[in-house]
Order: sequence, then structure tokens, then C-alpha cells
Amino acid sequence: MRGGRLAAISRYPAAAASSWDRAFILVDAAALSLWATAGALKALDDGLGWLPEVLIGTIAAIGGAVTRDVMLQRVPAVFTQGTLYATVAIFVAAIQVIFVRTPGLSTGGGTTLAIAVGVGLRLIAYWRNWQLPRGLDWKIGQRAQESPGDQR
Repeated sequence: MRGGRLAAISRYPAAAASSWDRAFILVDAAALSLWATAGALKALDDGLGWLPEVLIGTIAAIGGAVTRDVMLQRVPAVFTQGTLYATVAIFVAAIQVIFVRTPGLSTGGGTTLAIAVGVGLRLIAYWRNWQLPRGLDWKIGQRAQESPGDQR
């Protein structure tokens, strides 16, 4: 009986860390979406064009995440090779801008939809490990490979 208690106690920190990691991903997804909508709405209030509105929403979301990660002494998530992050912010800001700029659509409905899509997309990207394709691994001084037909 005593061994079972010790095993349960030794597993608790790992279970607590795992629970915290899951909660952090959810809170991170919500914060990313909220900042993207807030940034887009602020840019919309200033009367900018649709592209600056989407970009400001994206920058607001990414800036908030970078600030959080730096304060937690972590490498910012946007600078790591991980699941979709900035892409989600772009989608959220674009949804918000589309809803506000399209006559007959509700701004509040657009905000709700944008946040829901952002949270859902970020969580799915995390759980399914969706990533954007990586570029070519070029090094300084490396030349492009010649095609078989090229002869010098």
C-alpha cells in the first residue's frame, strides 16, 4: 500500500506540469486571438486601408506574445520552428477586418467569430503539429546546384 502512495506522489508533479502546459496552450491561443482582434479594431478606428489593418492586428498579437515570452525568459514562440502562430494571427485579423468593412455584417459577430476561429485553429495546429514548410537551408557562400544540362 505504501508503494502505491509513493508512486502517486511522485507522479503528481508531472501531472501538474502537464495540466499547466495544456492550460498554457489554451490561454495562449485565446490571448493571441484577442490581441489580433484588438489590434485590427484599433487600426480600423484610425481609418487605414485593409492591409495595414490586418498587419497591425498581426503585429499586436505577435508583439504581446513576444513580450510575454521574454518576461518568462523563454525564446519567443514566433522565433521557433513550431506550430502555426503568426499565421493564426493573420487569419484572425483578416476575419475581423472583413466583418467590419463588409456592410450588413456585425462587428461584434466578427469579433466573436475571429476569436473562436483563432482559438480553434491555434489548438488544432498545436495538437496536429501543423507547421509551415521550411525554406531551403542555404549557407553563406553556398551556390545553387547546377542542373544536369548545364556544362561549363
